[in-house]
Amino acid sequence: MSDDIFSQLFNLFNNDDGDVNWNLASQINNHINNNYTILKYLDIEECSKFILYFEKKKLNNDDFLLDNYFKNLNDLNIENIKLYYLKILKLIKKEDWEEIYNYFNSKKKKKFESTIYLSSSDSYTLSNGPTLYLTDDIEKIGIFLLQTANIPNNILEKIDKIIENNNIINEKINQLEKNYEDIVNKNEKRDIDKLSNNSELKPLIQKINNLKNGIESINLDDIYIPNTKDHLFKNGKKYIQNAFSSSISENIVEKIMLLENIENHWKILLLMGIGVFSNNLNQIYLEIMKELAKNKKLYIIIASTDFIYGTNYQFDHCLIGKDLNNITQEKLIQSMGRVGRNSIKDNYTVRLRDDNFIKKIFFKEDNKIEVINMQKLFNGLDRIEIN
Repeated sequence: MSDDIFSQLFNLFNNDDGDVNWNLASQINNHINNNYTILKYLDIEECSKFILYFEKKKLNNDDFLLDNYFKNLNDLNIENIKLYYLKILKLIKKEDWEEIYNYFNSKKKKKFESTIYLSSSDSYTLSNGPTLYLTDDIEKIGIFLLQTANIPNNILEKIDKIIENNNIINEKINQLEKNYEDIVNKNEKRDIDKLSNNSELKPLIQKINNLKNGIESINLDDIYIPNTKDHLFKNGKKYIQNAFSSSISENIVEKIMLLENIENHWKILLLMGIGVFSNNLNQIYLEIMKELAKNKKLYIIIASTDFIYGTNYQFDHCLIGKDLNNITQEKLIQSMGRVGRNSIKDNYTVRLRDDNFIKKIFFKEDNKIEVINMQKLFNGLDRIEIN
């Protein structure tokens, strides 16, 4: 997997036949010019490098020379620079294509050596804000992030044991609280004075309080929490500016730890700042995750693509899992649109875990399922295709 969209785009032109590469470039050029939404995902620095190269090589005509096109400084903004970039792409001549391609291909540099181990050595690559990891196999990604965090087995076993003991205590508390409610509900008039002196309620309250005192708090050493100072140092990074870490209160941790029908590994991942969006999980857990996401408290959220619609969470990074090979172009672009919303001050990344995704972005897609479904909807047809 390449580490940025420009590098992945270059990977498409690996044919020995120059005509094939030129035709691919022409198709991409036409597609971008007809879909300005894609402009958002073109890096302004890379666009600027291309513009300056084009100018230096005198490949422009007079109308598109920088001094002639940008009349004053007010014209120089991100949008106009990208639009100018698109215009000069159209000016590339077939005989110049190979030289241009070879030049920029030779200048490619990896932004990061690796971006796979996000719970350990590669966590520093996620800066400024939360990350969204989209995948169909949420369980697999969650387990991978937990395993590659390199938390010793004895620590995991200790946490598991505390969780299990707390679960047993919590079951007892729930039963006693149910008994308490039953007694209260029997008193139709709900006479407060009588209830406060009820001989059955007093021992119940005492038992509940005693059990609550027996619940053991759970925490994880900072060296295993991505992008904390100790974690970065453990992974050979003394100081990384703006490395983003989670911020989850003890109160939230306690609520999650006592939830029923949540596997222990999801609870441990929460201690690391990693949450999950899945309709298959406890709904209370899901609502807490949504609130944490809204307030940018989580380091990573693992989610299926079902969660990209109707949400307004802000992310600084997005990973598109390689298992999403059937994702449509529209859904892929929607997924990328979760990044960098309402802000332009930070450095954002979209990381495609399979180079084939780049084709879905930069080539025209016919027979879009979303368009077909809208047509069926407006035409009153019942059968809607799901992807």
